[in-house]
Amino acid sequence: MKSLFSRRAPVLVLCALAAWVASAAAADSDGDGLPDALEHRLGTDPQRAEAAREVWSAPAAATAPAGAAVGRDLRRVTLAHVAADRWLWILEFADDYETANSNLLLYIDANNNPQRGQRHPELQGTDFVLWFSDGGRWCHAYTATGEGSRPAPTRFGVDGRRVYLCTDMTLAQVDGASQARAWARSEQLEPRQEVASTGWFAVTAPAQDQSRKPEVNPFGGTAQANDEDGDGLSDSQEAQIGTDPTRPEAFEVVFDSATAPAVPARTRARAEHPQRTVRRVSVASVGGERWVWCVEFEADYPTQNSNLILYVDADNDQTTGRTNLPGIDYMLGCADGRPGMTAFAPDGQFRNGPGLRSLIVGPRLYLSSDLALNHADGRAQYRISVLSETRNPAAAIDRVGDVMVNSAGAVDRPLPRGLESLEASQGMAMTRGLDLIRRVKADPANAVVKIGNCDFEGFMDDLGSEYKMPSAIRTTPGGRIFVKVPRPGAFHPAVLLYDQPGTEVIELRRQGQRLGVAVAAENDNRTKLFVSEARLDLQAGDVIELRTPYSGGSYRVEDILFLARIPEIRPRHLAMQHLETTPLWVGDSPRTDAVRLTWITTWPAACTVTLGDRTITEDTPVANHRVVLDGLEAGRAYTITVSAPRPDGSGALTERLRFRARAPRVPEGSRLTRVPLHVINPSGEAVRGWPVTAGVAFPAGVLAASSRVSLLDPDGHPVPLQAATQARWPDGSVKWSLLNFRATLPAASSLPFALEFGSAAPAVAASGAPDGVRVETTPAGVRMVNGLLQVDLRRDAVALPGRVACDRNGDGVFSDDEVVLAGDAAGA
Repeated sequence: MKSLFSRRAPVLVLCALAAWVASAAAADSDGDGLPDALEHRLGTDPQRAEAAREVWSAPAAATAPAGAAVGRDLRRVTLAHVAADRWLWILEFADDYETANSNLLLYIDANNNPQRGQRHPELQGTDFVLWFSDGGRWCHAYTATGEGSRPAPTRFGVDGRRVYLCTDMTLAQVDGASQARAWARSEQLEPRQEVASTGWFAVTAPAQDQSRKPEVNPFGGTAQANDEDGDGLSDSQEAQIGTDPTRPEAFEVVFDSATAPAVPARTRARAEHPQRTVRRVSVASVGGERWVWCVEFEADYPTQNSNLILYVDADNDQTTGRTNLPGIDYMLGCADGRPGMTAFAPDGQFRNGPGLRSLIVGPRLYLSSDLALNHADGRAQYRISVLSETRNPAAAIDRVGDVMVNSAGAVDRPLPRGLESLEASQGMAMTRGLDLIRRVKADPANAVVKIGNCDFEGFMDDLGSEYKMPSAIRTTPGGRIFVKVPRPGAFHPAVLLYDQPGTEVIELRRQGQRLGVAVAAENDNRTKLFVSEARLDLQAGDVIELRTPYSGGSYRVEDILFLARIPEIRPRHLAMQHLETTPLWVGDSPRTDAVRLTWITTWPAACTVTLGDRTITEDTPVANHRVVLDGLEAGRAYTITVSAPRPDGSGALTERLRFRARAPRVPEGSRLTRVPLHVINPSGEAVRGWPVTAGVAFPAGVLAASSRVSLLDPDGHPVPLQAATQARWPDGSVKWSLLNFRATLPAASSLPFALEFGSAAPAVAASGAPDGVRVETTPAGVRMVNGLLQVDLRRDAVALPGRVACDRNGDGVFSDDEVVLAGDAAGA
């Protein structure tokens, strides 16, 4: 079977995976065969041996294909339960695993249900695919119906002949055990060759529990837990929730189950689910409008399969906020350890709310946000309630209802300034240009570390999107990237950061000390090179850490560089480019009363277009602009003015364009051309009348209209065809046409159809419709006529069955008094 993940990933050979482990002197505190350094990186416990059990082994007589490397010959799969929903898969090969030019996939049916997940016949039921391809790492996930879903956090490692995949993934729980199905495949990438495949095998493992998962620490050792203010939260934890690490927060208890009236349901919950039963709720003011709530449970709060909602009536007014929960202005949630905010306007409508941060420390869950709480007599007075529940199945475990809070008011002090508060780079220079970046990377004086050779905490390789360059995307606020210096020398550390909407902030650190901070805020969807202004004497193996703030936002990082010198620093260039008009088309007919105006700015801008006494201002700042100008007089000359406000507010950049409203002179094109069009059925089943969609490109000037395209079957007979123009060349000729037709093919076969086009080709305006049915494209939509009935569908308000008229008198005219159903398509 051909792999569904068979495209070769970018060459990101993780030679560091084995090298980094070897450099740690292979210390193994618990004697389980996993070096401590590798356990720290995977997220297993170096002080407690993992008990792995065999779940698959190769038959004794099985051998690798002739010529295949034994380092790709899979011999054994074992599985160990680490803690909670964390599992360690160990794939053992006949010899040291060869990362380069290898493709390793582990398909997992986590819910042990073949009817949910991936829909491919051979992979039916797959919920996750763990993919280790030529060093690139990825986890792909599927929903119950087979669509893409949120991947499971996964860490990869190689040690000799073993490949380790440690993943946080809930498995089906049946009769006190974890049950799943799995399928492992090992391939050579080029030339493509399958070396080993286990097929589906059943997995039975220990039941998941509520134990605490070990911290992931990519470079081993115990992370420093400095607590400068001595309030029980480490400085890094305070940074996570946005509190001040130099000043202890004064928490005030606002609910305590020990003094609250006895509730039988809570008594049962405390006995059956102490880890999700609320013991007390406290609150503290951080400064400004920032508040931190601490929800404490009877036992350590589990991240897995947990959901908590803190309902806040911030204005203490039950007539405002959520309509079906009177007074609720905010819902502060934490689902499986991920924070989420829902906010309501006074009229009950959803609105954008402030950011929310969360932290779980033993039995305590902290929620931090900037909310304007009601104050009276210097005290914060508002209402809260709490819901603690499981997610699967969705079931309420404990409720704390309608608590009136009367706590100390907001403290008058500035908010802590974290990374997210920085508005400009510190100690780092920024430059730009793909030509410059390519030149810098090619310079032998510089060292380049591919992003796939870095270690991540809260980042993951992006092997699933269409982004052109290898990159890593952030998956968790506060995500970090770790890179080892590849060779000794005096270097300026640098990072390639994609500048997308929003502000990206990355701090570079070495041995706990800040080297500089990169701030990307131009929001122009371009890659920037940020370079440390300091030149450092570095040794091979030194670790550079890239740290992001705990605030929200998307991050994409490409390679990490070590530069012998700071390259040319290029300033921002503001320009308006490619201002032009293009015709608007209805089918194959150009409109003479309207044009499309397009242009590009080198920065996101909400531009203003002026045409005579008409003014159009864009709603959102963008870099690629498109405005439709209608109501024009055919043949008349017009002048357009486009103004783009400069990002610093110092006026605007303005360009003008003159044009005449008229239809383009489209070349007639070639007289008649025939090209082969092969239709392939790769499946093992025959298909009859199967819908086929294909986009076909045409050279400039050869085809005037898609209506001059026809399709012939292998015997030369016309095939009903719908052809629609998708794009045109500047001269108005067809550039792309979308073809839709039906084909009948045997299993695993192909048929040679033929495409004819040109001025001499027969018109196919009615192709694809049954005999006696006419399909027309109108300015407002689509019209279908069969002689007796006429059906109109609008593009801007599609509603079936549309506007229907019946020619009762048989005169061939569908008058207004013959309309039998107006629908939402009237006027088409």
